[in-house]
Amino acid sequence: ELKKEEIDRHLITIKGPLAKTVIKTHGEAFSKEMFEPFFEWIHQQGLTINSNLYGVVRYHAYYEREVSYFEFIVSVV
Repeated sequence: ELKKEEIDRHLITIKGPLAKTVIKTHGEAFSKEMFEPFFEWIHQQGLTINSNLYGVVRYHAYYEREVSYFEFIVSVV
């Protein structure tokens, strides 16, 4: 059994406020260009990024070949 202190060392926390985007891919690798609209929107809101970019697979569209949706979250100030 792990102690709470041991578990806490491995948790990833992001403090708000947060900005989120969903990126649709067709099997291609992620590139800087995919994130430019998201980063530009953050800048237009007068915010700056305050954390690493964290991403998770939202779902894979099996009815469309090679289509996946990824959700990305970043802390902003």
